[in-house]
Amino acid sequence: RVIVSLAVLALLGWLFSRLVLMNRTNVLSLVQVAQRIERRFPELGERLSSAVAFLGQGEKDVFAGSVDLRRTVVAEAESLTTDIDFQQAVDAGQPRRVMQILAGVTISLLAIAVIFSSASRIALARLVLPWQEREWPARHTLAFENAPDKLATGDNFEVHVLDRNGNLPDVVQIQLRREIDGRNRTETKEMKQLGDRMTFRLDNVTQPFEYRAIGGDDQSMPWQTLRVFTPPKVVELTAQVQPPEYTGKRPETGGKLLRVLAGSTLLVHGKTDKPVKSATLRSETTGEKLPAVQVAEDGLTFAAPAQGASAWQAEKSGVYWFEIIGEEDLPGGKDFRLEVQVSPDLPPGIAWDTPADHAFVTPRALVPVKCLVKDDLAIRQVQLKYLRPDATDQGELVVALYNGPAKAKPPPKGEDRGGESRLIEKPLDLALIPGLSVGSVLAVRITASDYKPQEATTSIRRITIISDEELENRVTQKQTAILEQLAEVLKLQREARTQTAALEIQLKETGKLSSQELTQLEAAELNQRSVQRQMNDPQSGVEAQLVALLAELNSNRLADQAAARRMNDLLAKVRKINRQPLPAISQALTAAVKSARAAVESSGNEKQCEDNAADTSRSLGAAGKEQDDVVARLESLLGELSQWDNFSRLAREVSQIRVDEEKLTRDTEALQLQAAAATNPDAADNRAAARQLSQRQLELARRFDKLQTRMEDLLTRLRASDPLVAATLADALDAGRRFAIGGQMRSVAGVLGEQRLGQAAQTQTEILENLKQLVDLLASRRDKELARSVKSLGETASELNALSQRHQQLHDELIAAAKEKSAEVQKRKLERLTPELKRLAAEVEELSRKLERLRARRAAEAGKQAGGSLGQAGAATEGGNADEAQAESQKAKDLLEEARQELHQQIKQTQQDLQREELARMEQNLQGLVVRQKGVLAEIWRLEGLRDKRTGQLTRPQQASLRQIASEQRSLADETANVGQSLASVKAFVLTLDAAQRAMLLSADFLEKGDTGPAAVKSASSALARLEQLLAALQPDESSPMEPQDPLSGAGGQNQGNQPTLQSLAELKLLKLMQETINKRTAELDEARGKTGQLTEEQDREVESLAQEQGQLADRVLEMIQAAAERPEDDMGNLPIPGDKRQGDADNKKDQE
Repeated sequence: RVIVSLAVLALLGWLFSRLVLMNRTNVLSLVQVAQRIERRFPELGERLSSAVAFLGQGEKDVFAGSVDLRRTVVAEAESLTTDIDFQQAVDAGQPRRVMQILAGVTISLLAIAVIFSSASRIALARLVLPWQEREWPARHTLAFENAPDKLATGDNFEVHVLDRNGNLPDVVQIQLRREIDGRNRTETKEMKQLGDRMTFRLDNVTQPFEYRAIGGDDQSMPWQTLRVFTPPKVVELTAQVQPPEYTGKRPETGGKLLRVLAGSTLLVHGKTDKPVKSATLRSETTGEKLPAVQVAEDGLTFAAPAQGASAWQAEKSGVYWFEIIGEEDLPGGKDFRLEVQVSPDLPPGIAWDTPADHAFVTPRALVPVKCLVKDDLAIRQVQLKYLRPDATDQGELVVALYNGPAKAKPPPKGEDRGGESRLIEKPLDLALIPGLSVGSVLAVRITASDYKPQEATTSIRRITIISDEELENRVTQKQTAILEQLAEVLKLQREARTQTAALEIQLKETGKLSSQELTQLEAAELNQRSVQRQMNDPQSGVEAQLVALLAELNSNRLADQAAARRMNDLLAKVRKINRQPLPAISQALTAAVKSARAAVESSGNEKQCEDNAADTSRSLGAAGKEQDDVVARLESLLGELSQWDNFSRLAREVSQIRVDEEKLTRDTEALQLQAAAATNPDAADNRAAARQLSQRQLELARRFDKLQTRMEDLLTRLRASDPLVAATLADALDAGRRFAIGGQMRSVAGVLGEQRLGQAAQTQTEILENLKQLVDLLASRRDKELARSVKSLGETASELNALSQRHQQLHDELIAAAKEKSAEVQKRKLERLTPELKRLAAEVEELSRKLERLRARRAAEAGKQAGGSLGQAGAATEGGNADEAQAESQKAKDLLEEARQELHQQIKQTQQDLQREELARMEQNLQGLVVRQKGVLAEIWRLEGLRDKRTGQLTRPQQASLRQIASEQRSLADETANVGQSLASVKAFVLTLDAAQRAMLLSADFLEKGDTGPAAVKSASSALARLEQLLAALQPDESSPMEPQDPLSGAGGQNQGNQPTLQSLAELKLLKLMQETINKRTAELDEARGKTGQLTEEQDREVESLAQEQGQLADRVLEMIQAAAERPEDDMGNLPIPGDKRQGDADNKKDQE
């Protein structure tokens, strides 16, 4: 400031000397003035200054020169200046500009002085009197927020700085000054901005120091002193835990970690290393209400809760500490934490095993109740609650499954039970429940409670009471399903054995396996896994199904019957298969795959390749031996269970043999073409392939012979029970013997072994034709007989209705006669009724014999008894006993009604059998189409892979195969169309078959053009997917407890049912599958459009096709809805739910009573 003041003073002095003193000393002479005028007026030249100079000389001055000359110059100058205004030589603007600048500066200074008067005064004072302490007003005024002056040893030092004048400077520093070795050392550190504060943190402070903050123009904050003290510490914590009273547990003692049950009471004692003034319980959870803490008089111990305060109950987990205040008023104790882990007392958990929901049992069943109940403490009670169907207004009835002690008992010392788990197995004897009858439904649930008390309950399960006949039907259905699954397992095992046998032959002939054979070996291993899964899967395996079926028989008190004993024997044999040969086969095939893969990978090393091939051969031999054992055992089982065989399954097996023979024929023709194109037809590969085909043909011959034996056994059983089916089966057996199909197959096997492929193919074609005739015979004869049976039963039902109506008229007349008061009149009426009753009795008996011929045995038996009662009624009227005649007539009426109902059920069952046969035949046809379509698709892939890499062309034999497969595809399209024509009433099936046919025809067009690329594959795959959809729709619904029926009215046997037929259910399943396919493809197209922004032309065509198909589906669903509206479903009533008391239940019960 002194320098600035001296500089200002020097500037003022220079200006004064320059503007004032210099102007006073520097006065211009007349010549100088003249010269400046000349500079203003250049036309004067130097005449004016010369004239002024000459005028200043005397005339007699000898040194001035000529007087005349001087006069001449003066005169000339005077003449030149006559018209000149010398005022123009004076520049009056410069003084004005100077004055204006001076005025501007003066005004600016005055404005600054007025506006910033305080700053101006300070600036002027600091300038005029620089030696005085005049400070500028500060822009930043830094201050600490809650600056600490003392701190506990080891605590963290943390301060926040704010600016009282507003915004903080960009940089704020904190200065720490410590005394080290008798000297003050200052350390400067940057502070970090946090919101509108600057913050600084220093961890683990152990020494005192001074500190202040600087920043911006604030550099003068006074120093703050921080003192460091050692606060008191918690050295011991002891907690006593008192569990809730209902648990029955003893008090426990713990330390820093407590695991307690919710609701436990805590009492904590602590010790400190020095006296404290107060203590407070703190928690990491904000807002938690904590008990007060009491400090002892000596200040060294404390307890929580304080005496007289409310108890500390642990309700949720948390971390706590005691904040203790010592003499220095510094908090401590935060480093000694108490962690409390609270476990809630959860309600019991119930895992309910049996009975399953929608169980079907007889009224005398002993229903097994099995459940696992768990509780984290102890189980008090487990109950089974159910609603009686005849007493729903009474609420639920209770069956105790387990009762614990009245109060929970503490575990022995040193033992923690960790909760209780109890497996409960107790039968529910339905025979002890009154009011149960066929059709009743029990709503059952299980409840479990603990000692808190808390109660858990399961969802309601329903137990339906069925008759012995219905149970027998269910058992028969399950037996049939098990038999069919065993047959499927046998089929898969045979396929796996065929694959391994073919590979054994390949190894024996060539001594090696190619990568293609390795793929076949891996496929054989997968087939074997499928066999193992279908046998021992814990949910759907044969063993699991047998266990479930035996449990159902046991619960219905049928464990001692012959069927149960047979199934126990079957279960033992199935378990033996599952535990012995199947694991051995799996291990052997796994070893074979590993060694075969190693052989393929080491094809360059001959010695190693031979060793691996030998290992593969040994493993395949071991697996094949065990596979033969499994096949023999399964065939033995199926032979023993021939009583479970049914006509439809045998027909399907014949059809499957035909499909397998057809595939074998195609493979023979392909090998024939391959051998014709080969340079060496007797090559090792061709010999191996021919032997493989021979082995497959022998296996088919053996299967057909086994099937014929089973057909003979079934024929023996059906001659008495089902003559119509027996006649069809006898015709089929006669045709099989006449055709000698098994002998033909064995003959072809020998021809194939000799590589006479042409002769073998010709004989195979004959076998196919014979099998086709056999399949047609089994399929069509059964359908015709069933259709004729339905028609005959319907006509008989009409006759029975007419007889019932006639009897009703006679019965009314008989009642009227019995009421007649006049004995004479009554006698005449009875005499008139006698012949009518006797004639009606004869007609009823004749109709009963007709029912017997139609195998409606129950209806025939009821009709026979009704005829007898009518005959007795006629005898009573003849004897004049009106009361006895009326009683016998009433009995006959009831028996006729029973006969009508039994006949009604027989018609329903027969029509259902007819539908089942139609669907089975369709399934057989579709299975054949699927197998053949898979063959077409596989051949397309094979030919596409054989194309020349450069030209993309096929060889001549390959082109011949392509033409053959194109012809096969077109033939498949024609057969698919024929199947669709036979199903005109099932429109969804027709739509799917039409779509499959179009895809086949499109694929055939591509193949005929020589195209085996993606377009042909896509069309063939689409057709296959459609056919597989149809097969999936025809599969039975395993979740359905009983097959749907199609009830018929007794009059004429017309379909008046309101339940869906088998065909309707299959069509609904197909519609669902078709809709799922449309949804999936639509989502894929939408995703494709989302990625590219637009669809290709092919995708647009597919969208149009999907839209058309969606419209067809919508039309069909609408038709089915309209048909269902014309046949409304029966009101089955509502199942009562426990606790749901509906208004009017009591009234309904009274009405029933």
